[in-house]
Amino acid sequence: MSDFKIRIHLATPLFEKTNISKHPIMLDALLARIKLGRQGVSKTPAELNPDNLVFAELPIERIGKCYLCSGSFLPPSFYAKVDALAGRPANTKAIRLVSKEFLSTGVIDMPSIIRYYSVAVEHVDFHVRAVDGREQELFDLLKNVKLYGLGAKTGIGAGQISRIEAIPEKGTDLCFRTEDGFPTRALPVELFKGKISSKASVGMSTYFAPYWMARNKVLCYLPKPEQYSPFPRISDGVFSDIETELEAEKKALEEKKHKKRTKKPPKEAVS
Repeated sequence: MSDFKIRIHLATPLFEKTNISKHPIMLDALLARIKLGRQGVSKTPAELNPDNLVFAELPIERIGKCYLCSGSFLPPSFYAKVDALAGRPANTKAIRLVSKEFLSTGVIDMPSIIRYYSVAVEHVDFHVRAVDGREQELFDLLKNVKLYGLGAKTGIGAGQISRIEAIPEKGTDLCFRTEDGFPTRALPVELFKGKISSKASVGMSTYFAPYWMARNKVLCYLPKPEQYSPFPRISDGVFSDIETELEAEKKALEEKKHKKRTKKPPKEAVS
């Protein structure tokens, strides 16, 4: 049994939509995408049929199909703000001409403004239990995570990664539960009954990739929201930065007023 804390250091903020419920980022889903990509399996509309899904065999311990790989842990100090980007209109018929497998609706998408949270955080942590003897295979997959980025909208620069650390852990079950028995990821009740605190929240959720497949939802123990979406604590230096900006603005305003007061009046024209 080899437990690791995977710390992913970020170079750009994470992207979070404002109009949907928040969910933890699942590292095993990203590793599954990388593993299946190496096998020539890519995402297509055929995946909409659950019978066509391919389960990725990862070098991570699992119970049933539930990998012992926690959801994301965000540190308490980070900065988040509401931002927006423009959603460009698209003619789905035109896309169909280029990509034959695309399921066209025959309509033109309307331009829109997409509101989102820009979450600036230094790093995101995951806890993983690797299969004994397959640790190097796990590290090899993690190297490729840097090429994909973390979270949504990585194609436009969100969630870019600067470096990844794998830190050995001992005497912890954080890969699936905390010390007080709360889950650190969605855990099917049927497989984890008796291992999780009775105070843990329970709800319908998928517990293996792809997590968007609603048909795979079962009754699960759910992690605490503060694990992956903590209430932001103001980082050190925020107020001093604001004070510096205000002082600079005040100084610029005073200089502008001084120039206006000392400006010589224009000479009167001689007729």
